[in-house]
Amino acid sequence: MRIRATAVRLDPIDASIYYDRGIAFRRDGHLDRAIGDMNDAIRINPRFAGAYNERGFAFYRQHDLDRAIADFTQAITLNPRIAAAYDNRGNALYDKADTDRAIADYSQALTIDPNDAAAYYNRGLAWRRVGQLDRAIADYDQVIRLKPTVAAYVSRGSALEAKGDYAHAIADLNQAIALDPRAADAYVNRGNVKRAQLDLPGAVADYTQAITIAPNDALAYYNRAWARFLAGNNASALADIDHAIALDAHSATAFSERGLIRERLGDNAGAVADFQQALKIDSKFQQAADGLQRLQGGSAKSN
Repeated sequence: MRIRATAVRLDPIDASIYYDRGIAFRRDGHLDRAIGDMNDAIRINPRFAGAYNERGFAFYRQHDLDRAIADFTQAITLNPRIAAAYDNRGNALYDKADTDRAIADYSQALTIDPNDAAAYYNRGLAWRRVGQLDRAIADYDQVIRLKPTVAAYVSRGSALEAKGDYAHAIADLNQAIALDPRAADAYVNRGNVKRAQLDLPGAVADYTQAITIAPNDALAYYNRAWARFLAGNNASALADIDHAIALDAHSATAFSERGLIRERLGDNAGAVADFQQALKIDSKFQQAADGLQRLQGGSAKSN
């Protein structure tokens, strides 16, 4: 960094020096300093598309999605062939739940660069969100062809599980674990497949391995609780769901599941409280509404 600072002092009107140093700042996590350098690069050269893209990425890392989108759009306006700007804008749009526009941006990035593995992966996630499983799987296929990663195998395995193709889902998740035996999400997803196959001991074993690797993974505790509940191990299920809620108190699904467990254990008051809390988080959560209806009859409502 001292070398770059000296270069700026020696040539303060070279936009590329600010740009290069800004990238270094961004990679080191100094986002405000990165934005400052990109501001200077743009001041010196207002048509520097790469600087807008990089500044947008720094804004994105700060979760300032609107400013990020504005910068990515300006980069595209200045250079419509900059694939990274479409991919980056797609990510920001995806995070804003503007999934159709995100898909359009990922597709444009792939038109420019058909070997952009990141764009295939991100578009696969977007297709999955809108329920287009076959299209998601096709995109994950491309990622694995170009750059096989744990994330791609896990995502394809999850999509295959959603289609009921359990054998191929297990194969993908096994491959993810072979690539990284400490990939907790691969164990969680493989546990989901085993649970769907009613291999409840196998599912519990995978969730337990995920928890060993990532002890603060609320989703692993949640899923293990559900597998134990299905197996009739109610006390263990309750302990797991309590832990999941302690880690993430904003999951309507977790509160509703705890309501089901408490209902089975005969704790109707606790179950009602949990169903009501689930509905506070998500007023349309049907499982919780049904639970209240069972326990309260016509007086079922969220408070």
